[in-house]
Amino acid sequence: MSDSETKVEKSGERTPLLSKGSESELEESGSSISTLPPEEKRRIHNWTSIFVALVVFVIVAAVTAIVVVSVWSRLGTTHGVVNSQAEECSKIGADTLRKGGHAVDAAIATFLCLGVVTAQSGGIGGGGFMLIKDGSGYHALDFRDTAPQSATSDMFASNETLSEIGGLAVAVPGALRGMHVAWKRFGRLAWEELFQPTIDLSRDGFFVTSFTAEMVTKELNGKLAYSSELRAIYVPGRIPVRESDVLHRPDLADVLETLAVEGADAFYNGSLAQSIIDAVGEAGGNLATEDLENYRVHWRDPLTTTYHDQTVYTVPAPSGGPVFLSIISILEGFNLQPSERDDTLAYHRTIEAIKFAFAQKTRLGDPDYVTDVDDLTMIMLNKTAAEILRQKIDDSQTFPPEYYGPFFPKQDDGTSQVCVIDSDDNMVSFTGTIGKPFGSGVMTENGILLNSVMADFLLNRNNSVNDSKANIIEPGKRPQSSMTPVISHLGMKTGQQYVLLGGTGGWRILNDVSQVYLNLFSYDLSLEEAVDRPRVQTKLYPDTVGYEDGIPLRTLTGLRLRGHNMVAVSPYSTVTVATDRHNVMSAYSDPRVGGSGYVVL
Repeated sequence: MSDSETKVEKSGERTPLLSKGSESELEESGSSISTLPPEEKRRIHNWTSIFVALVVFVIVAAVTAIVVVSVWSRLGTTHGVVNSQAEECSKIGADTLRKGGHAVDAAIATFLCLGVVTAQSGGIGGGGFMLIKDGSGYHALDFRDTAPQSATSDMFASNETLSEIGGLAVAVPGALRGMHVAWKRFGRLAWEELFQPTIDLSRDGFFVTSFTAEMVTKELNGKLAYSSELRAIYVPGRIPVRESDVLHRPDLADVLETLAVEGADAFYNGSLAQSIIDAVGEAGGNLATEDLENYRVHWRDPLTTTYHDQTVYTVPAPSGGPVFLSIISILEGFNLQPSERDDTLAYHRTIEAIKFAFAQKTRLGDPDYVTDVDDLTMIMLNKTAAEILRQKIDDSQTFPPEYYGPFFPKQDDGTSQVCVIDSDDNMVSFTGTIGKPFGSGVMTENGILLNSVMADFLLNRNNSVNDSKANIIEPGKRPQSSMTPVISHLGMKTGQQYVLLGGTGGWRILNDVSQVYLNLFSYDLSLEEAVDRPRVQTKLYPDTVGYEDGIPLRTLTGLRLRGHNMVAVSPYSTVTVATDRHNVMSAYSDPRVGGSGYVVL
């Protein structure tokens, strides 16, 4: 036995001296610790310190174990996250996940609710795109609205306003067919279960959001002539509805009940189809029964590229996905750093990259009609092509629109966005639109508000430098869109990280989604900071750059010195974000639109 072992054994015999009982025995025998020899006292002191340290270690370890178990227990019961423009609708999506629904189920249930609560922005009378991730990979679903068979390239030549208001503005809606196809492939719950919460909400009543009230005041007036139903809902007694007023939509509840029982066919060739045809015809349009019957959705191959260590997925043309990927690819080579985020040069480079990408966008269109769209998209994703455009950016100045590209497209403003992640890491980024706010202003007698997506085609080819047919009107064709559902993925040894993004606000979507993406992955901002940070908004025409309040004055001054025509704008468009980082899910709602909200389960 070694000396140290012997000392431990002897010290072990003496440790009871530290107990209350042992001290009493010493006192009773007339002895005390203070009378022990110095060597013995040192031994007692040393082993006392060791004993106390062991006790503290055990306590800390026990507490840490309890905390870890508690945290992982909580994470283990997480069911997902839902984020949308209306908190009430996000709650419906969350309840869908609680019932065991797939992320697609929750996205559909949430979108149906948005079509009631924020009807000015989207609904079953429009169309859109979904980007879906499941265990087998990524899937892109295109249910963009299409031009009627009677449409012609010059149908709005004498009056472009008719592309935005009235029956001629209405394209064949794709939302219901798209949702039904996605549900058939991925859904877990019964189809009617996805409708019931919104049916109940429509009958029981819901609060008018601040954004809806604002849109009624700003956007609805010119469209009221086309629908007595629309007037009765939003301007009863000639008084516009206000925030927190309660609306009831029993008409739309009946429509949703029909769709829940009969499926999407009721909309396209069943009991609801004739009401759509009649409403469009009475408003001066020419939608035909065959247009609805022949509508088809398309599964498309998702686009993917990298941004530094992130792998990015989005939906191909006619969505805005290729344009978004081009923007971030051009900027990737600048290697933007957190310390640069308020620098004039960083803003200038971002604006210039957006302009180049918008120029490319004018060459895109429906890949089923424009033969070179796929080839052009591959160029937009090419890192060498991005480098060539990057070299064309002059750090000292901006240029007239002709420097960047030939065309000046119009885009929709009435858009809805839903992001969903479920407990199995199935994910959906779903963007839908009815075109302009409140669509065409045409509402069926049973309460279906119809889109104004025909305005998204290139209407006047005289405003372009080059003669392009990429986005002119053709029967059955899908117009260009700025809708950009995105999923970004980073795989690490410690786990997986996913970020879902999408936006609303028409052409502004590409500006906003790109800048929030840069805020997250170049400027290293938190989710809240990335969404809240003031943004700039630009396109080729008009040749201006809108800026939100909060951008530093020195930055604005520097941009003006570089030739940018800076114009103050009110916050209008939004970005919806949800994240899954190592199985910890979170979201944040853009404060630019009142009433938006998310739910983390």
